[in-house]
Amino acid sequence: AMTGRDEENQQQKAAADGEEGSLSTASSLNMDKERTDDTDESNNTKLPHRCLGFGCDSRRAVLLVDGVSAVLAALVFVVLVIDGDNMVEPYAGDDPTDDSIRQAKIVTSIMNGVFLICAILAVYGAYTFRAIYVYGMALIYIGIFAYDVKNLYWPAMIGGLLCLYPHIVFLWEVRAGILTKENYANVAHWCGRRQSS
Repeated sequence: AMTGRDEENQQQKAAADGEEGSLSTASSLNMDKERTDDTDESNNTKLPHRCLGFGCDSRRAVLLVDGVSAVLAALVFVVLVIDGDNMVEPYAGDDPTDDSIRQAKIVTSIMNGVFLICAILAVYGAYTFRAIYVYGMALIYIGIFAYDVKNLYWPAMIGGLLCLYPHIVFLWEVRAGILTKENYANVAHWCGRRQSS
């Protein structure tokens, strides 16, 4: 028969085993939580580039740059309708005529229309992570930058380069699988800080 002392020792041992099991479970939960918090590091997921090292991620930068570009292109059409002759006159030759001004308006309208369409497509491409729609705008900024380099117009060169920069990064990161629909909520950055999911 079990004595009262043996029964008490057995109860103490069971309590100690239960406490050890609870501590082990808590430790395991904490380790799992740490692994979850550091998902990017433990899964070797590379975080996206932040523009200029402290800004937003390239997707948000493309959305911002091309969203503003689309609005500006739309405003150019408004000006063309309201006062197009005076707007294009500097590009109609040294001695502009009605015919040359009309031709300049047509060329300006076509170029601006292409720019507007490409900007809208780039916004859509960045929003949906479809890089194919961003290539057009990237090529336009490459052309603008090359033109400004040829003419040594430094302010426009800097502006064109800053606009081109997030497009190149976005295209590379989407191609490399760094930016995807599935992981974006965990790796997004805005205004220099990581967005909390």
